[in-house]
Amino acid sequence: MYSAQPHVAAEARAQKVLTRTSVVRVRARHLLPGRVRGSGRNRCLRTTNPSSVASKCTCSSVAEVRRLGSGQRQSSGPGDGRPSDSWQPVSVASSSGEVPSTGDLQAAADRLAGQVRRTPVLEVRGSEFGVAGRIILKLEHTQHTGSFKPRGALNALLTREIPPAGVVAASGGNHGAAVAWAAARLGVPATIFVPATSPPTKAARIASYGGQVHVIDGYYDEAVVAAGTYAAHRDVTSVHAYDEPAVVAGQGTLGLELREQVPDASAVLVTVGGGGLVAGVTLACRDGGPSVVPIEPTSCPTLAAALRAGGPVEVEVGGIAADSTGARRAGRIGLQVLREAGIGVRSVTDDAIVKAQRVLWERCRIAAEPGGAVACAGLLTGAFRPHPGDTVVVVVCGANTANLP
Repeated sequence: MYSAQPHVAAEARAQKVLTRTSVVRVRARHLLPGRVRGSGRNRCLRTTNPSSVASKCTCSSVAEVRRLGSGQRQSSGPGDGRPSDSWQPVSVASSSGEVPSTGDLQAAADRLAGQVRRTPVLEVRGSEFGVAGRIILKLEHTQHTGSFKPRGALNALLTREIPPAGVVAASGGNHGAAVAWAAARLGVPATIFVPATSPPTKAARIASYGGQVHVIDGYYDEAVVAAGTYAAHRDVTSVHAYDEPAVVAGQGTLGLELREQVPDASAVLVTVGGGGLVAGVTLACRDGGPSVVPIEPTSCPTLAAALRAGGPVEVEVGGIAADSTGARRAGRIGLQVLREAGIGVRSVTDDAIVKAQRVLWERCRIAAEPGGAVACAGLLTGAFRPHPGDTVVVVVCGANTANLP
């Protein structure tokens, strides 16, 4: 029987990795300055036990918890992670305001050429999925780090100056892995905040790219607050997971790519979380491209609620795909792009997502994570119904899972 829960053995292996690496579990209060007891310079707790940090941390911020055995000491000079009066980040506002232009997407494609993978497509007969038409799977789960996220993360880092203290991000897992991967390519440190609700395998993957991982109680939005508090007191560059022009432009390169690969596509189905991927693909598919169909879990109704309300609103999130689609508030860029394009959101249940994972594995030997199978679930459930003669692209956007269906 297929289980939605990660495989026990794989989770155990991931936990061992977390214990050996720079992963710490913290509470948000430890991120605030001025909590050092005693006198002298800020102290640093070194530990191999992540679960002990929440109760034992006495450093001025959890970010000063360094990798065990690194031998690093805090410095009072430049690049020690404290704000400087002289450093200012380079603006990454798009040339057409907050929403990236077609030129921004093409510039991102030129910038990322040879840096990210041109992921393949796989043609599947519609009858294999019980639908009409021709189905093309865009295998974005074969991208670096196992998801589409490196496109946006690397584009964002390449469009700004990065201080020696590096970059910080909040993530359900995939964005954090992408930022850590991109930072490693550029030779800068990455500090990533992830919620405790994310699978340990995702935190371990971030650490495998050299990221300093901090696990925060709650969901993605709690990790965002923790990362923002950390960044406010340090000379670091923040990279938002989905509501940032350079990130959206980078994700849009996926859309430019699939238009070249499948020029006769009539529709493309895209998983929706905070809205960065669907915004980028929608922008790429303007001017004669395929129609874009956003698919979102019913348990994470973030963008659907925002479209109904006419603006971002906070919603309750949960369910099987919350680690990748569990933003409580939609991004303004994604919302604006969908509203201007007149595009609505379609929903699928957790059971439908599990079924899509199983079908992708049984028919194509694709081990998609829940978030990566959401778009396919939209096809299988009839949330989107292709007509005979249609060519439909389904984006398989992630495969960071310990579970084989």
